[in-house]
Amino acid sequence: MVQQLVQLRDFLPCRVEIYLVIYFLHEFLWHCIVNLLFLSVEGAVDLYTKRCIVAILSLEKRTICWPDTDEKEDIKNRIKRDSDFPWCLGFIDGTLFVLENKPLLDGEDYFSRKGKYGISGMIICDDHKRIRYIYTGWPGCSHDGRVFNNSAVARQPEKFFNGEEYLLADSAYTPSPYIIPAFKKPPTSSMPSDEARFNHKLSNIRVRVEHCIGILKGRFQSLKGLRTVIRSERDVKLLVYWIRACCVLHNLFVQDPVEQDWLEIEENIDDGPEFEDGLDNESIGQKKRRYIMSIVLG
Repeated sequence: MVQQLVQLRDFLPCRVEIYLVIYFLHEFLWHCIVNLLFLSVEGAVDLYTKRCIVAILSLEKRTICWPDTDEKEDIKNRIKRDSDFPWCLGFIDGTLFVLENKPLLDGEDYFSRKGKYGISGMIICDDHKRIRYIYTGWPGCSHDGRVFNNSAVARQPEKFFNGEEYLLADSAYTPSPYIIPAFKKPPTSSMPSDEARFNHKLSNIRVRVEHCIGILKGRFQSLKGLRTVIRSERDVKLLVYWIRACCVLHNLFVQDPVEQDWLEIEENIDDGPEFEDGLDNESIGQKKRRYIMSIVLG
């Protein structure tokens, strides 16, 4: 019987392995159940998972890619048509990939401002909710701004942006030549009417990145509660691979119908930069935001 299970493990058709793993990405609990009750010989399901994750990630460069010149023009034209924002390439937002268990390695660092353990990530998407850039692996205590400032998009913007191009963001981000965030509400006074109108128009179009993240986590429920216990840096890397594989599949399924409850917006209680970017860069960003606002509001 054991020998038969070993043979089944080694020779299960590739199509069946893929079906199993995609289902596990959707609901990680079934990974544990099948391992325990069906094919537990030497971690057969873990073997299938690793094989398929490697196969899925082989598609990453073709599937999650920054738009080329022609795509950029199409995206900018669509966003301008839908929202009046000129030169906008897409939308950026941070998200928390929740961990079911406290990590055994540097556990306190993974405790987020949302009161949960997790891995911080950053997603950039276009107006069709296609993920264009994913950056993750940071402990849950990391602020959205810190994650962004360590990304290639922030460190090498010349590789991503040309001319006046930029991304729209919420007020957790600092204004820069490449990031146009919403205005923060003054703590002791009401927001000026023009800033409130600008925020309203920005929010109406930027919500697409929140929907993108909601669809990603709705379609792949495992991302709402990752069950791997972090004991080493290797475990963190495996979780990052898992998250990136889900993002690849998200883009492959981007035209498929979505459930309405996947569009629920995550609560964002972290509304303000943890630290400021370079003052010159911020000043340029503030001036650019004012210029964009004058165009959007007419």
